[in-house]
Amino acid sequence: MRHRKDEWGQLLIAFGMALQQLSHEEYEQLVQGKGRWRFTSEPDQPSSPVHEAITSFSPAVRPLSDPLPELQEQRKKASREKKPVDDALFQESTQVLLQLTNREEARNYIAQAKHLSTKADYERLAQMLGIRIRKSERKDEIIEKIIEGTAGLKANAIAMERVNVLRRLPT
Repeated sequence: MRHRKDEWGQLLIAFGMALQQLSHEEYEQLVQGKGRWRFTSEPDQPSSPVHEAITSFSPAVRPLSDPLPELQEQRKKASREKKPVDDALFQESTQVLLQLTNREEARNYIAQAKHLSTKADYERLAQMLGIRIRKSERKDEIIEKIIEGTAGLKANAIAMERVNVLRRLPT
């Protein structure tokens, strides 16, 4: 862990040194988002302390023209995977969940539903069911609220009805 802290320290020192070498105009352009900052090494120039600090930081420091291939692949996958889900599937899910009376059945249905995979999908389903959720809630918490707001409520109502029937029976 200490090694990583040293690397970050070197990078921050290099960053500070590079900031000091900027002119006022360059600095203002960078702050306003109009300028870009790129660390490059020129073969005909002597090695600067900034360049040495950056290149010694990590082999993961790359020029802007060489983006990480892993990130590019992740972006491609994400764009391919995000296909709009038809409202009819969500309507069908709401109807099924509202008819279930067992929490386990609801949990199994949600687990097997292929159109429910992301937090946004569960948020959308909860909204259609009229279940309030907070943005800070995790996906598993939203799933539990959906289960309790549908099959859980019915299971509780059935149990209360049974208790009331038993109370009415003569003893």
